[in-house]
Amino acid sequence: MDVYIWIVTLCVSFASIETLSCKREGKCKISRIHSMKAADCHGKDMTQFTQCLGKDIEVVDLSFNRIRKLAKEDLTKYSNLKILYLNDNSIAAIDKQAFEGSDYLQTLDLSLNSLTKIPPVLFQLPSLQSLYLGQNLNMNIVDVVEKAKPIKSPLFHLDISYVMTEEPGELPDLGFMPTLEKYNISGNKLISMTTKHFAGLCSLKFLDTTNVSIEYEEDGCGCWTINRWLISRKVNFKPFVCHRKEAECLQDVPIDDFKVYEKCIGELKEELRKSKMKTILLIVVPIGAAVILAIVAYFFVRRRRKLKKKQKADPTQEIMLNNAVKKA
Repeated sequence: MDVYIWIVTLCVSFASIETLSCKREGKCKISRIHSMKAADCHGKDMTQFTQCLGKDIEVVDLSFNRIRKLAKEDLTKYSNLKILYLNDNSIAAIDKQAFEGSDYLQTLDLSLNSLTKIPPVLFQLPSLQSLYLGQNLNMNIVDVVEKAKPIKSPLFHLDISYVMTEEPGELPDLGFMPTLEKYNISGNKLISMTTKHFAGLCSLKFLDTTNVSIEYEEDGCGCWTINRWLISRKVNFKPFVCHRKEAECLQDVPIDDFKVYEKCIGELKEELRKSKMKTILLIVVPIGAAVILAIVAYFFVRRRRKLKKKQKADPTQEIMLNNAVKKA
């Protein structure tokens, strides 16, 4: 009995501490955004990821706070998260397991922080469509991507703007990303750029190159090659200013880059086929189940009617049944 009382007292104490902590933290505004339960914790001067929200929360805005680290347990409670804004904090570290289990997360904004690296699991989340990493000024984005490859997240929008240090760096080779349509590389200083960096991005529609500078180490003809590649694939971008004449730069694109692009197209078609099949199954399976249920119900009702008709047609059965009951 004493142990039981001690456990109850301990639980009550923890609950009281959590309640006091939440009162000091200040309330987040709860609302509905596109039918999703949302919490606006913007600018609350928080230093840690809040634990004062319901488990069913789907959208959380924690931007403009003073969070410095994301620990493994910070997101465990919020497995239903779909949209998370953590921009403009002071985040310098994220535990490797912090986002494990965030299978429903679709949008993640980590821009304007102090990150030098991020856990590879971010590029493996099954629902992640938009990832913002811009203005983490000392991030080694090439190393981040190499550790995460092959990228499995169905990213539609990737922002790596202003992540290079003052020294020119490399643009990451993303590999195959057949779903990527928007790619922001603005504000970065690059050593070079080749068609290899875009060969696996066969759905690319918009490339933000604002304030991008490229210091080509070779003859500078890569500038024209990139322009031609992107223009021929109808990518919306601001063409790079090339210092050599186009007539002097008529080199062919490496055959391997064409092969990668064609493979990307093949993967995209396969993804679309799978998506269509899922949609068809979502429609066909319920309809099929309803039809089968209707057929079973029809034959059940029909059988009952036949039995009733048979009983009415043969009254001796009912008489014999009544006699048997009386004898019993």
